[in-house]
Amino acid sequence: MTAQSIQKSIKNKSHSPFRGLGLCYACLFMMVLFFKNSSAASEWVSKGLKICVTKLIPSLFPFMVLSSIAIFCKIGRLIPKCVQGLFAKCFGVGGDGACAIALGWICGFPIGARCAVELLRENIIDAREYKKLVCISSTPSPAFLIGAVGKGMLGDTGVGVLLYLISLLSSTASGIILSRIIKTSPCVQGTHQGTDKVPLSKAFSSAVSQSAMGMLSICGFVVFFCAFLGALESIAISFGASEYATAVMFSLFELTTALSKICSFSSVATLPLCALAVGWSGFSVHFQTFSVCSGAPVGTSLYLGFHALRSVICLALSPLFMLL
Repeated sequence: MTAQSIQKSIKNKSHSPFRGLGLCYACLFMMVLFFKNSSAASEWVSKGLKICVTKLIPSLFPFMVLSSIAIFCKIGRLIPKCVQGLFAKCFGVGGDGACAIALGWICGFPIGARCAVELLRENIIDAREYKKLVCISSTPSPAFLIGAVGKGMLGDTGVGVLLYLISLLSSTASGIILSRIIKTSPCVQGTHQGTDKVPLSKAFSSAVSQSAMGMLSICGFVVFFCAFLGALESIAISFGASEYATAVMFSLFELTTALSKICSFSSVATLPLCALAVGWSGFSVHFQTFSVCSGAPVGTSLYLGFHALRSVICLALSPLFMLL
């Protein structure tokens, strides 16, 4: 089953009129929200643009380009057999799939999802393995958790390391559970036939242009959700919501701003709340991933369910790491 067949089956499904009506009401609610809190929304748009320029683009764009070239060069063949065997046993993926997961864990989202899309487009993996890869590889990068959160927000690199370890363990545990639900056989290297070879110069040009378009889409989601949270925060404050409640609300929608707010607390709940936010990662990140995977939908329910499970595991692991 290819990406095209998945997309065709989705288009053939009938859409419930109640879903469309719900979306209309949601849009109306957000319009009213922005109109009533336009100054707060404008301020947070500026914050969102600053996040994109100072953090998101420098940390993501080079890796998006390089990961596309790495897939083109069949970097999965360079992974040692012992590592391939470990990933095959845990997740039921082959060497190329292991490469996508490793790049996602090292570079952060949505690099892993982008690699999975490239592998599916080249017919190196099938649709079932593709769905697993997108879920398992979608994690925050160590540079973000250790550098930006640990050192930058908390002033403690060690806490950032703990958050990254919690993130990896939760992804591993959730991935093992997912592999029991979506069973696939690891692909033997060399058995898949990709598309016709193209010159490296053309592959590089394509990687840069596609990454630039993907980066623009990602920044758009970040700016929109920042504006939405700025307006929503104004209403929450007017209703007397506590800082903890506001932080949890932020965690639901946007990861960076949520962690920034949580890290401003001096409380024993700081690490568990950070772990919860990292596990879920926020709708902004999820829509970034969906945008990258627009040509081959991963399945919204599966992806969101996976991250809900990740957030529960992260929250459960945080008290154990606090004892270290």
